Amino acid sequence: MSHARILVVDDEPGMREGCRRILSAEGFEVETAEDGRAGLDLFLARRNFDAVLVDLKMPRMGGLELVEHIRRHDPEALLLVITAYAAIETAVEATKRGAYGYIPKPFTPDELLLPVRHGLERRALAVEARRLRQERERHRQELEKARFTFLSMVAHELRSPLAAIEGCLDAVLASAQSLSQEDRALLDRALRRAGALRRMAGDMLSLTALQAGNFILRRERLAPDALLREALAAHETAAAEKGLTLHLERSDGPPEIEADHDALRCVLSNLIDNAIKYTPAGGRVNVSVRHEENSAVFQVADTGIGMSDDEQAHAFDEFFRARNPASASTPGTGLGLALVRRLVELHGGSVALTSAPDAGSTFTISLPARPISA
Repeated sequence: MSHARILVVDDEPGMREGCRRILSAEGFEVETAEDGRAGLDLFLARRNFDAVLVDLKMPRMGGLELVEHIRRHDPEALLLVITAYAAIETAVEATKRGAYGYIPKPFTPDELLLPVRHGLERRALAVEARRLRQERERHRQELEKARFTFLSMVAHELRSPLAAIEGCLDAVLASAQSLSQEDRALLDRALRRAGALRRMAGDMLSLTALQAGNFILRRERLAPDALLREALAAHETAAAEKGLTLHLERSDGPPEIEADHDALRCVLSNLIDNAIKYTPAGGRVNVSVRHEENSAVFQVADTGIGMSDDEQAHAFDEFFRARNPASASTPGTGLGLALVRRLVELHGGSVALTSAPDAGSTFTISLPARPISA
């Protein structure tokens, strides 16, 4: 603090010199300016002053105007107003404009040094607090980057061996006609779990790419109705095995939208897969797309176990899974809905959820249906 740089701005030569001598004797580096405009020019040219002492009444630019200009350029600069008009209104106005305090004329050396020292101590604390915040943010970003790198590495390394395991299990199930029903059931279960892990690895890769800003949308013209049918077809077997009705409602969606095919297919597949997983046998899953003003609105509704208000509040959080007996035995990673929200928002859209326990859930995706360029 003893090496702080101080600028004294006053149109009285005697006041400038008096302040310079008092402050210099305490080890401060002092420069002076004869009016507000000169003071602002010097402040902007140097940009290294820790404190500025400003007279209120000066030609070209008054002290309060100078305070405002300096505060905009350096929010942490210590600004003290020197005035012979030390009315309460003046002090209040100076504080409103960004001054730390004021020093009434005439003053003794101690009456000048005390507020300067206190103000510089306060400024030093503010600067240190900012440095610590920046340091914490830097560490947080480093940790996030390390987390993204680790998850991406793990997911990437898992996908290939899991795909190989699925292929081997498929081959065994297709060729081994003599397998007992019990053995076949065990292999089927292993195949489903391997597939779930492979999909989880894919979700992790996509999610970490989104969080790191490395996910690139490859927009193309898509027919919403055809995309919905494509997503449904991939889940027909799973729905039939569980005894569910999978229904595509009559579509009145826009003829085309501009979107990333794989990303939107991932969104719809995750929602349909969730609806199937959390709907008991005999239930129903309805999917639809419609045109509302300038949006294509996709909807996936089920008659499943539903969610409480608290579960809905966290449904799109990463790794969140509802803690209730109805969902405890259902396999899942808690990444699907987080990925859905990120992909939809990346398209400039929104996702909404309405649900109630034992009354099913409805997910509504709204995507911009911009005019298709020629």
